[in-house]
Amino acid sequence: MSTTAIHRLEPDAFLKAVAAPLEESEAENNLVLGIAAQLAARPDLIKTPPFLALIEEDGGFAGAAVMTPPHPLVISRTGACGIAELVDHLDASGIRPPGMNGHAGTSRMLSGLWGSRISAAPVPGMEMRIYELKTVIPPAKVPGRLREATPADEALVARWRRGFIADAHLAAETDDRARIASMRLIEEHRQYLWEDGVPRCMAVWTRPTAHGACISGVYTPPEFRRQGYASCCTAALSQVLLDAGRRFTCLFTDQSNPTSNDIYMKIGYRPVCDLASFTFRPGR
Repeated sequence: MSTTAIHRLEPDAFLKAVAAPLEESEAENNLVLGIAAQLAARPDLIKTPPFLALIEEDGGFAGAAVMTPPHPLVISRTGACGIAELVDHLDASGIRPPGMNGHAGTSRMLSGLWGSRISAAPVPGMEMRIYELKTVIPPAKVPGRLREATPADEALVARWRRGFIADAHLAAETDDRARIASMRLIEEHRQYLWEDGVPRCMAVWTRPTAHGACISGVYTPPEFRRQGYASCCTAALSQVLLDAGRRFTCLFTDQSNPTSNDIYMKIGYRPVCDLASFTFRPGR
C-alpha cells in the first residue's frame, strides 16, 4: 500500500523540491513553476501568504500545487492517491480554494472530490490549451515592426490591458490597478507593441522558467483586427525570446476560440495539453 504526504514549503524550498520533476514537462507546468519562481524572487508582490504544497507518494515526487489568494489553486498532473491526500490536507487545514485549475484530468478529479467534501457543485470555467513553440514559422508580412513599450506608452497599454481582460472574460481591474500593472511590465522590459505608424497590437512575456517563458496578453483593438498584426506580433516576440536563449516559448489559449488557436499553430505553436478550471456553487 502506497504512502502519500503533503509538505507545505516556503517559495525557495518549494521551487528547489519541484523544479527537476516539473521541468521534464516544462511548458505544461509553466503556471506552477512560473508562480513559484515569481514568489521566490518577489515575495513582496502578494500580501496574503501563499499555499505551496509538494505532494509525495512513497517518498517520491507525485505532484505540486500552488495558490496565491484570492486566485484559484493550481495543480500539476497528479495521481489519484496524491489528489485524495491533498483534499484531506486542505480540509483539515481549513483552506478553502475559490477555484481549481490545472491539467484537465487532474483538475476534474480534484474538483469533483473537493466539491463532494464541501457539499458544493464544481462549475466548469474556461477550457484552456497550452501550446509550445521551439521554431518560429514566419507569418505573412504586414507593415510595421515589433518594439519594446516605453513609459510613454503606459496609458495605451493600460487601456488595451482592460480591453484584453474584457475580451477574455477575466476579473475586471480598476484603472489604477491596470496602470500599475502596465507600468511594472514596461519597467521589467516585458511589454511589447507592434507598431505601424501607430501601435496596432500588443503582447507581453511572463512567467520565465529555467528554459522558457510564456507569451500572454496578446491584444489587437477591434479597429485593427483581421489584418495579421497579432500573428506578426506574437511571432516576433517569440523570436526575441528564442534569440535571447530561451529553448521554447509557450502560451495558453481558450479552446472555444478557433481563430486564435489556428493563428498560433500557423506560426509554429504545437499543442501540449489541455487545462480545466472550476469554481464551486454551494448546496450540491
